[in-house]
Amino acid sequence: MRRVVFGLWTIRCAARLGLLILAVAVVGCGPNQVKVSGRVLFDGKPLPGGRVTFRPADPSQNSVSAVIDEQGNYAAVLPAGDVQVSVDNSELEPRSSGPIGLPPGLASQLSEQAKKALGGARSNTSQASSSAKTSFAAASGRYVPIPARYYNIETSDLKFRAYKGEQNIDLELHP
Repeated sequence: MRRVVFGLWTIRCAARLGLLILAVAVVGCGPNQVKVSGRVLFDGKPLPGGRVTFRPADPSQNSVSAVIDEQGNYAAVLPAGDVQVSVDNSELEPRSSGPIGLPPGLASQLSEQAKKALGGARSNTSQASSSAKTSFAAASGRYVPIPARYYNIETSDLKFRAYKGEQNIDLELHP
């Protein structure tokens, strides 16, 4: 009986050791990761907000996106290798408050008529618009017009090679 118990103990230890070796092998087989950080500069000054997107040259890897803070800083973890980059801050661009294509005076006049027609539903409308303003305010930064070519990864001409470890890469945008 004692020999059977010893046999089960040996099998369990061997199984645990095998799982440990397998776990180490799986972790070791993952792609090399690179922590990339830096600043996005437009005409030599920090771009005060937006988003930077990194697309690895290896099509089996996913694109990675990072937020640009008010000082132009970003940070992302990427797979090692060649990377193409795009920068987009269009979400920070101020939007007109009226309907597109209408003169400002007419737009505000129509808006006032719509509010009167809605009557009691007006309070619900103001609550909805205030929540929309809150979600827009959550996007940090200030809009600075940059050339549209930087919005598209194919036309930005921004690229670099990400090496294993940590890298500091400043991205310079030109007018």
